[in-house]
Amino acid sequence: MDRCRPSWPSRLRAPAQAGVRDGTRGLPGGLLFFGFTALYLIRGPVEGTNLWLLGQYFRFYRVTWPGAFMGFVWGFVVGFVAGWFIAFCRNLMLAISIFLIRAKADPEPGP
Repeated sequence: MDRCRPSWPSRLRAPAQAGVRDGTRGLPGGLLFFGFTALYLIRGPVEGTNLWLLGQYFRFYRVTWPGAFMGFVWGFVVGFVAGWFIAFCRNLMLAISIFLIRAKADPEPGP
């Protein structure tokens, strides 16, 4: 077995790379926001879709083409923050579980 490369269980326990995970959640969020707005603008209003209400939550968002690009920015920001938070929570739970496992294995610290 190659000693330089960690086995798959240890790679599974590795901390999440924050930048990678955030970016991979930010881009789809932005694309979805832009895509829904563009689809609404191309196909026309559909009964039951009230995209204009998103303007109440996201500043400068309107159901227009410039608003679609602003929606992309907001979708990216929200996806990025959600990805960061998910990675942070995962890493925190991982650190706590490792701490508890090590504390159980060595109940009496010190010489």
